[in-house]
Amino acid sequence: MGYVKVKATISDPYKKRSDEIEFHVDTGAAYMVIPPSLAKELELQPVQKTRVTLADKREVDAGYAFAYVNVLGREAPVAVLIFESPMPLLGTFTLQVLGLEVDSTTEKVRPSRPFALGLMSTTLVEQTDKNVAGPPGSDPALSRVHSFSWRRETRSERTLS
Repeated sequence: MGYVKVKATISDPYKKRSDEIEFHVDTGAAYMVIPPSLAKELELQPVQKTRVTLADKREVDAGYAFAYVNVLGREAPVAVLIFESPMPLLGTFTLQVLGLEVDSTTEKVRPSRPFALGLMSTTLVEQTDKNVAGPPGSDPALSRVHSFSWRRETRSERTLS
């Protein structure tokens, strides 16, 4: 089988910054891999550092972050490794999350199953509770409580907004 490439859109967790790039689909790799320059452009923040072993047995340090990826209209949050690579890679974990597989006869990516995550998406929502009273004499605007949570929205809500 030859090289399989696919265009994908990768976004930061808040979906404020995104970029469409071509990935090499690597069924021997577990995670999605992007270069540090793309991670910086998308403002992806690694939550930890890890060491990974490459196919040639070399070990490299990598950042571990989260991003949204959209391939063939299927979108989900996925784990991303950040380190220098000749080409961005799309690994098997990402393919599995999106319900995709490589068709070895056509050398293309195709759906492997129905995609339940496609029916809903998660959006980071800021919630403000205006009913919280601050200390006597304090500015009411400063006594608001801000919290963040993930809210699921259906496809119909997304198309209406």
